[in-house]
Amino acid sequence: MCRFVLGLVEGPFLPGVFFLMSCWYKRSELPPRIALLYGANMLASAFGGLIAAGIVARMQDKMGRPAWEWLFIIEGSMTIAIALLVIPFIPDYPGLTKRWWLPREHQLLADWRLRNENAGLVDDDADSILWGVKQAFLDPKLYMFIVLQMALITAQSFNNFFPSIVGTLGYNDTITLLLTAPPYAFAFFCSLGISFHAAHKQERGYHIAIPLVFALLGNLMAMFVPTTGARYFSMFLMTAGAYSPYNLCVSWLSSSLPRPKAKRASALAVVNLMGAGVAHFYTSYMFPDSQKPRYYAGGGVMSGACVVCAAMALGIKWHLKRQNVELEKAELEDGVLAGSVIVESRYGQRPDGLVSFRYVH
Repeated sequence: MCRFVLGLVEGPFLPGVFFLMSCWYKRSELPPRIALLYGANMLASAFGGLIAAGIVARMQDKMGRPAWEWLFIIEGSMTIAIALLVIPFIPDYPGLTKRWWLPREHQLLADWRLRNENAGLVDDDADSILWGVKQAFLDPKLYMFIVLQMALITAQSFNNFFPSIVGTLGYNDTITLLLTAPPYAFAFFCSLGISFHAAHKQERGYHIAIPLVFALLGNLMAMFVPTTGARYFSMFLMTAGAYSPYNLCVSWLSSSLPRPKAKRASALAVVNLMGAGVAHFYTSYMFPDSQKPRYYAGGGVMSGACVVCAAMALGIKWHLKRQNVELEKAELEDGVLAGSVIVESRYGQRPDGLVSFRYVH
């Protein structure tokens, strides 16, 4: 029951934050900001290993409680305290937010900036929220991103078993927990660098596919290279290669299904459900203890997922490039702007945008 309640309140968090950020930041600004947000998850994994090592070593049987209970108590208390502190600072949509630190003029500017890069269309639901949700399910790009995200989460499935994987190097529990920190810290900096570079170049497909090649190499090394040093190095490749593309996948989805807001929000929720939800049903069985220390089943599935994710990223890139060619042709030959492409009306009216629009690929 506790796990159910935890999932109930945790589930909407990431897609909700991603959606809220997409209401404030431009396409070129989202990747580095999502990288900082999701990078906090990697840093949490890094520092979580350090904290866990200290608690396991020092808190066993303190006040009659085992160390694992203290791990939940300490980390849970920190989460609650920080959540209460940030509530007064979290904004709502531009124009609807009342915060002492955010003037209305800045909110109007944020709304104008986003409207200006999305064919001049208002980020609102002209008809109904349910209509916007329906438009998300009718867009074939949604299903491409579902495959992309599910493959990426599968490629990251080592994360819940990372202490067990590092434990196959042969060190004691405390040293094993300490050794889990450096790969995640390395992944954090790689993720930031790739996200900033992708935002600068306005490119997504190659920046997703190339890190997955290194993740694939890391998986193969972990399975087949015998030396301890090489296997630990493979864990750096696994974490950096599989975690770095996540920020780009989320921001790419947001900019590829941009209007109306209900369509964008439901797309983010569905992709998160299929990726972070459904994928975890089968990934939890990929690392049985009977396959220590190589975990051939898990490594094989993650290797395949890296290939699928990279191929899908390149496929989405090709699809969006082709759509941009069609937009270019429509504007030059027919004088039709892109507003009718990225949003439709419930009653069949296709409003022309006021500004030219192109997909980021």
